[in-house]
Amino acid sequence: MFMKKINIEASKMTPSVFIDIDNGIFEMEGRSLHESPNELFNTILKALKDYESLKNKKPIKFIFDFEFVNTASTRKLYQILNVIKNFEGNIKWYYEYDDESIQDLGEFFKEMISDGSIDFDIIGKPEE
Repeated sequence: MFMKKINIEASKMTPSVFIDIDNGIFEMEGRSLHESPNELFNTILKALKDYESLKNKKPIKFIFDFEFVNTASTRKLYQILNVIKNFEGNIKWYYEYDDESIQDLGEFFKEMISDGSIDFDIIGKPEE
């Protein structure tokens, strides 16, 4: 048996994470600065395996909305994207209009998993 919902609050070093396995919803938002992000990202990878094991799963909806991502987190994000690239559903990668580094990272990841079947949208958020 696995946890059907996971809700992790953001800290100064880690993003918030919300996962609803039954509905195929995975969300990460905030800053990912931790130099050893394995614990957080392994929780997400385990939840993806649990999702993958569902017999009648809904299409996945994976939302990334980062302010900053360090190199260690980038490596773990790539692992996640490689797991979900052939799932049915979509990825939404949000960035602030003036944040070229997060936009470029989304473009990089989209290209890296372009051999997969999942839709990957990169969306600029309007200025507030």
